Amino acid sequence: MIKDTFCHVRSKLTGDMQQIQILLVQTQTALAELAFQSAAVSGLAIVWLVAAFGLASRTTLPDSATPATGVTSVAFTASAWRGLFALWARVVLVLGLLWLTVLAVAWPPLLERAGNVLGPVVAALVTIVLITESVAYRLSQSQQPQLQVVATLFTAVGFTLAMVLVLLGQSWLDAPTGATLIDGRYQVTQWTALFDARGFGQALLAFVFGALLLVAVLVQWVSGGGRAGVLAVSETWQRPLLGLGVAGLLGLFWLLSNAVGGQLSAVTQTTQTFYEALLDGSGNWPLRITFVLWLITLAGLVVRLGSGYTSSEVSAKMMRLPLLTAPVLWVMVCWELLVKNRQDQLAGLPAADLASMQPASVLAFGLLLVMLVVGASLWLLWRFVSRLATMSDGFGVSGVSGVSGIPEVSASKDVKGPQ
Repeated sequence: MIKDTFCHVRSKLTGDMQQIQILLVQTQTALAELAFQSAAVSGLAIVWLVAAFGLASRTTLPDSATPATGVTSVAFTASAWRGLFALWARVVLVLGLLWLTVLAVAWPPLLERAGNVLGPVVAALVTIVLITESVAYRLSQSQQPQLQVVATLFTAVGFTLAMVLVLLGQSWLDAPTGATLIDGRYQVTQWTALFDARGFGQALLAFVFGALLLVAVLVQWVSGGGRAGVLAVSETWQRPLLGLGVAGLLGLFWLLSNAVGGQLSAVTQTTQTFYEALLDGSGNWPLRITFVLWLITLAGLVVRLGSGYTSSEVSAKMMRLPLLTAPVLWVMVCWELLVKNRQDQLAGLPAADLASMQPASVLAFGLLLVMLVVGASLWLLWRFVSRLATMSDGFGVSGVSGVSGIPEVSASKDVKGPQ
């Protein structure tokens, strides 16, 4: 009797320990992926904004130059945004390497079974990054302004292609296509069929909509003055970008409603609409939080479009809310559309069969390292933002000129500005 009881308790503890190990593996993987996705979509928005500034700075009329420097306001703003993207790209690289490391360490059987597919995708990704970095660097060293603009555009295109490959690999892990499982390993049968993976188009649209939203929120924040005033853009740029941000926000809602609308109700086991899922009493609180964040973000952008910065105190507070709600909203949408499906299975295989069975203490230490790297990346970005006020003083920027958002260059300082 005692022996049977001991065996029962041991089997139960063993089962609970396996669940804890799987939970630790899934948590650190989801955290690393969400951090990388958020940084990548923000980087995508920033690099294309920098490319647009670069094109505009070469087409701005000479009489729009700042009196003290002779440099156009657009060129001045573009220089500050290039500095932001240089740091952001390094953060994206670090978080991307972190995510790949977690996949390799926490899911060892996954690489063994899907290495023939994921290996070439990662190799192509690394090749694009190296070519983009080397070519863009050489072009940027040129003294010809046209080649510097080409370098910015080349960087934007290379960054975009790299993100497409990342989304392709993620979508393939959701639903393997173009490959057949032979002797426990996937063998590619048709490379073009990888683009038919379920969710690839959805993930691509989510990235585009998310980039439009985040760049609009960032532009709205920096153009409101404060320590990030050196990044402020003119009213000519603000309103179109805010309009695109609203369009991206509506696009994310459309994608989310379609994704949730195809799921089964936990109560009735029937397909439910988005609004039925929102009002379902089964405890679908993440969806409700996402919807509330969406409403707050939409209100903040619409208020800015309708009233400008010379508005009431309530409106001013409303306009600052998207800076907090939009990133959280993107993480929630990213979880629902891009990450959630991979918690139960990867590459068509059960996650429990692929997760690492290292001791729980080792996996917990790995989770702690992931949290430290993500936290250090956030701290580094915050330090950069905190130094923007010093940058503004160094460049002679006194803040935002009315509602125009154009940095003013003080004529009393001998500043030559970016070349």
